[in-house]
Amino acid sequence: MKAYKTEICLNEKQTKEIEKAMNACRFLYNFYLESCNKIFSQYNKYISADDFYNLIRTEYINNNENFAWLDDIKDFSLLYNIKKAENELKKFYSGEREMLSFKKKVNGSIKLYLDPIDDKIPVIIQRHRIKLSSLDWIRLKEYGYIPENKKIINVFISKKIGKYFITVVTDEEAPESQQSADTPITDEKVDRLLKKLKREQRSLSRKYKALSQRSEVDKRPTRKNINKQIIRIQKIKNKLGLI
Repeated sequence: MKAYKTEICLNEKQTKEIEKAMNACRFLYNFYLESCNKIFSQYNKYISADDFYNLIRTEYINNNENFAWLDDIKDFSLLYNIKKAENELKKFYSGEREMLSFKKKVNGSIKLYLDPIDDKIPVIIQRHRIKLSSLDWIRLKEYGYIPENKKIINVFISKKIGKYFITVVTDEEAPESQQSADTPITDEKVDRLLKKLKREQRSLSRKYKALSQRSEVDKRPTRKNINKQIIRIQKIKNKLGLI
C-alpha cells in the first residue's frame, strides 16, 4: 500500500464539521482510557473497544443529553479511534508503554477516519480536488499529486500546526525507502530551537496569566493571541520532531 498526504483547503462549514468530529473522537479516546484504567485497577481486566462503544451508544448517547452531540458523528470514525485507544491500552499493560498517552487538543494528534470505501459511493479524485460523501468536494493545495486511477483503501484527515491534511491510502506498492540527502542538523541548531521553544512557552504562560486577569474585568475575553502562540510552539516542536 502507498499513502499520499497533502494539505487541503476547507470552507467554513467543512472546518466546523471536521473540528466537531475530531473533538468527539478525542473525547471518546480519552474517556475509554480513563474508564478502562479504573476498571482494571478494581477487577484486573478491561472492556474491549467494541463493547465499550456499544455501551456508549445504548447507555449514554441515547439516554444522556450531555452525550447527545456524539450522535451526529459517524460510527466508524468514533469506533476507529476507540480501537486505537485499545491498542494503546494493550501496550501499556504489556509493559511496552510506561504510561498512558491521552490525546490533547493542542497537539492535534487525532486522525479522523472518513467513510469506509464503498463501490456504491466512490471517492472521486480530480487534479485539484477530491470528493467525499460526508464532506462533498475538498480542494487540494498540491495539484495532481494524488493519482486519479488507483484503487483507494482508506482516507484520513488530520490537523497539524493549524493546518488540515488529507491522507489517501491506495493499493499500489510502496517504493523502497531511499536515504535522504538533506543537510545534516548540527547541535548548535538544535540548541537554538530548544532555547526558542522555552522562550515561546514562557510567553504562552504570560498570556494565560494575562487572560485570567482580563477575565475578572471582561466576562468574554478573547484567546486569539493564545491560539497564535500555541501554533508557534507547535511549529518549533514539529521542527524538533523532524530532526
